[in-house]
Order: sequence, then structure tokens, then C-alpha cells
Amino acid sequence: MRRSTIPAEACSLVRIVPLIRIGAIASLVIIYATGAYLTESLHSWEFAWPRFAVAENRDLCCF
Repeated sequence: MRRSTIPAEACSLVRIVPLIRIGAIASLVIIYATGAYLTESLHSWEFAWPRFAVAENRDLCCF
């Protein structure tokens, strides 16, 4: 956008920004869902790392 010489060039780039946000949110949802699926398939919920990852137990969190 810095090298845009006319407003039309900048507008074409600005319209892409909401799509990037939607793509990022969708990616996070997919990563979370696949992680939960793999944890369930490995029967690993009794370990501390999956509970820490989803902040299930407040006692495990450092903050």
C-alpha cells in the first residue's frame, strides 16, 4: 500500500484484509479441532498438556 499511486490500487488491497482475518480464525478453529481429535484418539486427556492447552484446569495454568 505504500507504493500505491492512486486510491484504486490501495482499495484493492484493503478489501483483502477481512478475508485474511476470516482465514486466520478458520485456521485456528481447524488446529484446535484436530488437536482435540488427536488427543481423544490417543486417549491422552488424563495428561497435563492437553488440559493446559485448552485451559481446562485453572490449577495447571501459570497465570
